[in-house]
Amino acid sequence: MTTATITGLDLAADGVFLVRATCDRCGRTVLHGAGPDADALILGHRVAHCGCGGYELADPDGIVPVRLRVIRQEQAEKARRRAEARAQRAARAAG
Repeated sequence: MTTATITGLDLAADGVFLVRATCDRCGRTVLHGAGPDADALILGHRVAHCGCGGYELADPDGIVPVRLRVIRQEQAEKARRRAEARAQRAARAAG
């Protein structure tokens, strides 16, 4: 079976995870949605966007767990900053 090697994982603005991969047959970079749940990413077999038929998304370099850790840290930091900004606005409004 043909594979596409995962080269990246990002979180789109709408909350869906996007997997970037390279088709191992033709070398073309492809992008696939992987769902909104970080704990249940939809990987596996895909219809190839590059015209090579189909392929299995593969992560031999462990990109997904590393990127998930980074994305979770980024999301936690954004949430912390938002909470801090809300608290500052509330303090100004009360004071």
